[in-house]
Amino acid sequence: MKPNYPAKRAPLSATTGLIALMLTSCAIPSAPTGGPRDIQPPQLVEVSPKPGSVNVKSQTFEFTFNEYVDRGSFEQALSIEPRFDASFTADWKRQRVTVRFEESLPENRTMIFTIGTDLRDTRGNKLKAPIQIPISTGPEIDQGVLAVQVRDAITGDVRTDESVFLFLGNGPLDNGPLCPNGEVDSSLVNDLGQIVPDYTIQTDSAGVATFQALGQQAFTPLWVNDLNR
Repeated sequence: MKPNYPAKRAPLSATTGLIALMLTSCAIPSAPTGGPRDIQPPQLVEVSPKPGSVNVKSQTFEFTFNEYVDRGSFEQALSIEPRFDASFTADWKRQRVTVRFEESLPENRTMIFTIGTDLRDTRGNKLKAPIQIPISTGPEIDQGVLAVQVRDAITGDVRTDESVFLFLGNGPLDNGPLCPNGEVDSSLVNDLGQIVPDYTIQTDSAGVATFQALGQQAFTPLWVNDLNR
């Protein structure tokens, strides 16, 4: 389901604490008619297990929204990180979806469920910023936070709804985010030719991508230009 991401060079500079990266079971719900126009994005009102839960052993997770959402967009928007490739099923009952993974989560690790900005309601209103839900299969949640801002290298304008990848260590390179010839390390590319990062998140309306619940170690961020979005 992941799109093909051509990598872009992205010089980094530290400013104000940010790293600037330069550039189915029932009928499908539909939007009601009549009344004022709905322009608000969907809201996540309940999650089980709750955010911040520790010693989680379940392979089943529930997400409840305040309105009907586009079900296909939910499956496109949902990810779990660090990289966890197990397949899952999504069973809907009105505004609630039950996600069941076919494999257990890795032991003793902080995991982050992310609902990206591809999520939209039945009127097409998309999230303005990603939702992150940290849980742990061990006794504690990692507390590291990394924020990056994406700006146009020429105009300086912030870039909203852009994908930012985060790799453990040096990521696709031994010495940086890109290989000298401009090609990404093949070990981080799947059979479909897609880059597979450890973490992915989109920038918000201020062009900021915030990674939460990170462990104490080195990371390499990489901005990508998703031509398929």
